[in-house]
Amino acid sequence: MRLNRFIGDYDVFAPELDIMDESVVHQLSKVLRLQPGQKIIICDGKGREALASILSIDKKMVSVTLERVTELQNEPEREIVLYCSIIKKELFDLVAQKATEVGVRQIIPLISKRTVKQDLKIDRIRQIVKEAAEQSGRGVLPLVHEPMKWQTAMDHSKENLVNLFFHVTDKGDGIPQGFKKKIGIWIGPEGGWDEEEVADAKKANFLIAELGPLTLRAETAAIIAGYLTVNGLIKNPSV
Repeated sequence: MRLNRFIGDYDVFAPELDIMDESVVHQLSKVLRLQPGQKIIICDGKGREALASILSIDKKMVSVTLERVTELQNEPEREIVLYCSIIKKELFDLVAQKATEVGVRQIIPLISKRTVKQDLKIDRIRQIVKEAAEQSGRGVLPLVHEPMKWQTAMDHSKENLVNLFFHVTDKGDGIPQGFKKKIGIWIGPEGGWDEEEVADAKKANFLIAELGPLTLRAETAAIIAGYLTVNGLIKNPSV
């Protein structure tokens, strides 16, 4: 039977643990209606998890005893940083959820020149990401940044070993051999990239990539690009 997983700032090496996070306690006691003796998985968000047995449970606190600690081996080799232009609220929620499920490590809401909507409820998105990470069996909680303006994001991208800039009017066909670590992927807004942004990306030696001849919605492109890049399935891009 699949056990429910909870990711947080937990000491998985402690013999016992008292969980007082209101949302987690509510989930365990009111939604799942678990009882003493039943088991869950506790993860520290750093790639380690422990099998836990519930000792006591009430509406304010859940006490567990931790049994064995294991190192998770299912996190992707590549650390993918998704720079996604802000799109409609519910669609950016979807991007954050699915990007987490496919293995993206960081999510950066991007304010580009053609971005229409610029406000996001970051706490809500972080909760969506947390739930998606737990559901998909991840051992690391993806980092959700505050929205970044174009130049700030460009400066941040210097930390990446390579940046893939997805642009429908350029032909490219993927990641050069050997790039297995930190990779940035850039997804434009509904109206596409501004010409100056394309020029900035090329000047910064971003690799131009595309996802085929059809025009995809921004949220579709973000999810597909995330999956393909995490798994090294994009072919050699043009420079």
